[in-house]
Amino acid sequence: MLKKANGRVDGFVVETRTAGGHNAPPRGKMQLSETEEPIYGERDTIDIGKFRELGVPFWLAGGYGHPEKLREALEQGAAGIQVGTAFEFANESGLSDTYKQALLAKVAAGHASVFTDPLASPTGFPFKVAVLQGTVSDPDVYAMRPRICDLGVLREAYRTPEGGIGYRCAGEPATLYVSKGGNVDDTVGRKCVCNGLLANVGFPGPQRKTYRTRAHHGRRRSSDGLALPEERRHQLLRPRRHPRASRRLRACARRRSRN
Repeated sequence: MLKKANGRVDGFVVETRTAGGHNAPPRGKMQLSETEEPIYGERDTIDIGKFRELGVPFWLAGGYGHPEKLREALEQGAAGIQVGTAFEFANESGLSDTYKQALLAKVAAGHASVFTDPLASPTGFPFKVAVLQGTVSDPDVYAMRPRICDLGVLREAYRTPEGGIGYRCAGEPATLYVSKGGNVDDTVGRKCVCNGLLANVGFPGPQRKTYRTRAHHGRRRSSDGLALPEERRHQLLRPRRHPRASRRLRACARRRSRN
């Protein structure tokens, strides 16, 4: 990537498969476990030594959100770490307090579960989903939700029959996606990640209000990292204040809401 880039590369964020949000798929043909999650193997192991040889800064992410892992990253030559889940559970986080407390209670009880969904994201990349009853992580709740795509952050461009540029999203109504030349198979299991994440932080909007309130009140989606149940337990049970990060998160969400 460093050699093929058409501009200067200032550094890399290197995420392990336990990182929250989107993940890189396993190398080779996709294979699923008994729980229908992607199976990662030795080919997917990060070679930190290779990154050191590149001579540019790199940051490690995915289960690195506590002091011991920061020290480990620095000892391996990283410039630092990237942390997400800890900020999501900070006091000022826009994440619904109802869901925040419910997830923290699961962490404290040792029952927290994070599912790596190979289908949820319209991008086709695996996506982390915190399992919580009453949200779209529940298949029955998801089945009751109308498919919509009114934000289009993850949509893809395609060539129209007239030679112009159109946009489609595998998370929109299947008939609409197919009418734009998409393959109906690509819509199976897809969910509206955009609306879910914005609803998480309190920006429902006209469509996202429906997204939140229909089907047993909870329509939201949390994309916590896989390390939530164990490695981050001590950290999440003592949420601290991160006002600067909170302001940036809210400003970002407001800009997306306006667009």
